[in-house]
Amino acid sequence: MAVGPAREQREAELMDMGYGWMSEIFSDLVACAIAGPAYLCAFVTHFIGQITSSRGTVAYDRDHPPTRLRLKLIYDILTRSDNNWEATLTREFPFVHQIVKEWQSREITSYATGDLTIAAKILLTAD
Repeated sequence: MAVGPAREQREAELMDMGYGWMSEIFSDLVACAIAGPAYLCAFVTHFIGQITSSRGTVAYDRDHPPTRLRLKLIYDILTRSDNNWEATLTREFPFVHQIVKEWQSREITSYATGDLTIAAKILLTAD
């Protein structure tokens, strides 16, 4: 079956989005390795408005994966390391620890996204 230009365009857009997301996630992991829990605190501080007001909506765009996913990855990297950062977070940064735990426990009720979501759904369901 021939692949049309519209599908090729959607595939290219999804590849660009994947590259953008991987770049952001890689940057988060490097920041965790360098700064430890200080990066988590800075991340939560930067996104506090989104974190406290999202009410189950997950937002992302072409260059940035969902903040909720990034927060989970950062937290998991820190708490699963040999440095026992979870105890440090609980003791030294209880507010941040509480925000992370509360936000991770929220049910996802909707996705606020750009046009690429539509392209992804079409591409993934196309024959």
